[in-house]
Amino acid sequence: ESSSLSLTSPRRQHTTAMSARVLTTNKHAHRYALAKRTNAPSRRTTVARRPSRVCAEETTTATATPKAVKPEQEVELKSGVGFDYAPLRDALAEGDFYKADQIHREALITVAGEEAEERGWVYFTEVRTIPKEDLLTMDNLWSAYSDGKFGFSEQRRIWLKNNKRWEKFYKAIDWVTGENNNYRKWATKEYFYTLDEACEGHLPLTNAL
Repeated sequence: ESSSLSLTSPRRQHTTAMSARVLTTNKHAHRYALAKRTNAPSRRTTVARRPSRVCAEETTTATATPKAVKPEQEVELKSGVGFDYAPLRDALAEGDFYKADQIHREALITVAGEEAEERGWVYFTEVRTIPKEDLLTMDNLWSAYSDGKFGFSEQRRIWLKNNKRWEKFYKAIDWVTGENNNYRKWATKEYFYTLDEACEGHLPLTNAL
């Protein structure tokens, strides 16, 4: 497996047939930094996991009420480049996972460097330069404010559970829908942003696993 992942802009993906806010426009070429532990957070805040549950049905989330989760311990906001993760923490603390996902994506682009900021998305080779402290902070925040349901580590666990098969992984975290397993559309908010509706590992949508 590749030792890094590509992070594409959702706006760029609207020009593709997939038109989904995922990390590549080709699901067979899609590669994360899941396989190499040197780029994945090696430690995380311990959070009691929820029991496994059935993925969300295809229903609208327009009237869903965000549910905030108070972590057992405060997450330390470490950054190797001096990035402020307080806005991400605050959005997660409010249970506003949609807003948190937007902040999260912008954070990844920023900490990846100037070239990533200029193009508006992160190229897979740039993931290697993202400080581990930053990846760990993001992972811990998502995990802490979702009872362990979201985050890089949870997504990696599910990926490994599905024998590193991307198609099975996407289906397991509910990123695809229908008989043809088409990617959900980000622009029309076909993803799920509440703890009650989203599958384990469903968020964040932009990854650095």
